[in-house]
Amino acid sequence: MKELKFRKYNKNSTGGKNLKEYGYKIINDYIENNLSLPDLYKKYNISYNQIKQFFLDNNIKLRTISESKLTDKYKSKLNKTLVKKYNCINVSQIDYIKEKKKRTFYKNYGKDNIFKTDNFKRLMIKKNIWVDIDDKYLKYRSEVRKITNKNINKLFESWDGFCFYTGIKLKIDIINYNHPLYRTVDHKTSIIYGFINNLDPREIGNIQNLCICSRRANSKKQGMIEEEFKRLINEDKIR
Repeated sequence: MKELKFRKYNKNSTGGKNLKEYGYKIINDYIENNLSLPDLYKKYNISYNQIKQFFLDNNIKLRTISESKLTDKYKSKLNKTLVKKYNCINVSQIDYIKEKKKRTFYKNYGKDNIFKTDNFKRLMIKKNIWVDIDDKYLKYRSEVRKITNKNINKLFESWDGFCFYTGIKLKIDIINYNHPLYRTVDHKTSIIYGFINNLDPREIGNIQNLCICSRRANSKKQGMIEEEFKRLINEDKIR
């Protein structure tokens, strides 16, 4: 086992003594268990600067902020915060976010929902998957979303931080909610496709039909199914 290096000025302090006693455990907690420097401070009573210097002395690469946000621990903490503050795990379910989206759609398209826009209608007619927004469709979509919401926690727990369709690393901070690379949940086989083809809502909302992708990819995919969208990406028709 490699001998650890310690700075002399740390040895007689409480932090220095704890570093010497728990050095290997601290490194393991940081690398294997994804504990942050503040987490290590709380667990071992060692200052942030002491731990940082200890890692530098022993060639332990410090995670960047972006790398830290991809850890399971960070994602779990973020999800718990959303649940605690907003009782949801997807910011799209927050009431003021819903209203903001409606206002944005109305400002840009004169409608409060993208499915009601003429551009969307023309695209769906072109693909032969247009359906008027009626009560049956809204009920079907509601059923799918209820099933989807039950699977979202599990979906995020196994997420690797990248867009399912493009492989691009995504943004996860709520401050970046409107960014094209912000994370969103998508149905690989779309809800509208499932409705038109009489697919069981449980099949569309099933976790096997869910993925996490960028807001940009989600917007461009619209009513397409997974295979069609991936084909267009491979043909470089969608970026």
